[in-house]
Amino acid sequence: MPMMPAICNNCKNSFPSGIFIEGSKINLSGNTAGPCPKCGNLGHIPEWVFNIIDNEIKIVSAPERTVQELSRFTSIVRKAREE
Repeated sequence: MPMMPAICNNCKNSFPSGIFIEGSKINLSGNTAGPCPKCGNLGHIPEWVFNIIDNEIKIVSAPERTVQELSRFTSIVRKAREE
């Protein structure tokens, strides 16, 4: 079951939001999460519309800011897998 990432509004650190979603089409907007484990400030959950099917997240639509944040998050996850 995928957990939605959160992005710190202060240091831009990615961290788990605590929101788990499975098998749905979801529209996230205006959600906060925190505290950031790195600096202690609040973060936000990227705004997007997506489908979750078989534990795979498929973006339906998202603003450019979200695309950039999720791209950075994906790079972090890939690097962690390699190490």
